Amino acid sequence: MAPAAIKKWFLVHKWTSLVSMVFLLMLCVTGLPLIFYHEIDHALGYSIDAPDVADPAQRANIDDIVRDAASRRPDDKVQYLVGNADEPELWFVRMGADINALEASAFYIYDARTGDFLHDYPLGQGVMNIVFRLHYDMFAGIAGTLFLGLMGLVFVASLISGIVLYGPYMRKLRFGDIRRLRSKRIKWLDIHNFTGVVTFVWLFVVALTGVINTLSIPIFGQWQASQLAEMVAAQPERPIDPAAEVSADAALRAVQAVTPGQHLGFMAFPG
Repeated sequence: MAPAAIKKWFLVHKWTSLVSMVFLLMLCVTGLPLIFYHEIDHALGYSIDAPDVADPAQRANIDDIVRDAASRRPDDKVQYLVGNADEPELWFVRMGADINALEASAFYIYDARTGDFLHDYPLGQGVMNIVFRLHYDMFAGIAGTLFLGLMGLVFVASLISGIVLYGPYMRKLRFGDIRRLRSKRIKWLDIHNFTGVVTFVWLFVVALTGVINTLSIPIFGQWQASQLAEMVAAQPERPIDPAAEVSADAALRAVQAVTPGQHLGFMAFPG
């Protein structure tokens, strides 16, 4: 590679690394405790386990659960019914000030077997909420999430430029050589090059999937506007009665009948 090209790649690597470094450090520090979010929440008393019941196979009517959640906040709307394959004995109901609200006004936990109300999850409280918000959007909403996605792309550029530079810098050294007897700068450069190339694939996957995660809201919106709209348009037109109540439980059982063994991730309520 020509010296001029090496210099350009070095500048790309230098500045992309410096720009993304602070945010990567924040994401690493906040990401580690989030791996144990569930366990920490239980330890702090924010989440609870479902109690033992006589018949664990029974399933409550989710219409009753939705009605109970709505009665607890009459001025709010039920936005989502959420399930977790790791906790099939629980249903989670998210409430919002209106059906399109981005912020939840309440998050209720119900026993999926009996329909009993178990817990009102405390929103916006505790150290884990601060850790999560820093990791998710830095308390800046969708703008913060997209900014972190941009920093992820900058980090990807840092990784790629680092790999491009690895060959010219290491062509006279064996793989893994650390020149410990040279200056500290040379020693740390060798350590940096070695750890960088060894962890490149893992770092690249983490960065790229992180960027994709930051785009989840726009991607979901695009799915609603395209594929979901096409599916709705393919259905025969029927008169809609705004006062009519459609059974969420009946809808769930109809889907389960054609997809046996599957678990509900979430059910979005219309509005």
